[in-house]
Amino acid sequence: MHAILWLFTRLLAIALFRAGPQDLPASRSLVPLTLALYLLVDFLQARYLAGWVRRGVVVGLDALLLGAFVQSLLLWKRKIARLRQTLGALYGTGAVVGLAGLPLVDRMWDAEAAGRGGFGMSLLVLAYMAWAILVVAHVLRQALECRFDSAVGASIFLFLFTQLILALLVEKAGG
Repeated sequence: MHAILWLFTRLLAIALFRAGPQDLPASRSLVPLTLALYLLVDFLQARYLAGWVRRGVVVGLDALLLGAFVQSLLLWKRKIARLRQTLGALYGTGAVVGLAGLPLVDRMWDAEAAGRGGFGMSLLVLAYMAWAILVVAHVLRQALECRFDSAVGASIFLFLFTQLILALLVEKAGG
């Protein structure tokens, strides 16, 4: 229990820009544990999609795209030794940021169903998305040892590419 609490506080520190992926252990169990947390929280956020199978495919593809993108970047920059810590940081902070965003996702879907999204809701969603993108950029900057604007660009590309692929998948599946 102590180890899980320690990991959560480290992931929260990364999500709040107070630590980096290098502050996580490079253990073999880091990626499977943080991936499981990421998938669980992602599945909770996707609960408004119709059908268990569709949710599972969307969540699994989201995690796969993130992993493939990060591995490709680390290979390109010849920093593949950082893969465990980087993926652990990204999956783990994704779970932390996603958990923090669950109430917002609920409010967003409730407001949309009632036809009353409005400007305030749009600002909250935009701020939440910006935070998520900046957390990914923070991790990438440290893992790749690159400029922050380059990491932000990579993070935005990842976000848009993932959203495009998932939107095409959901549309193709009929919903």
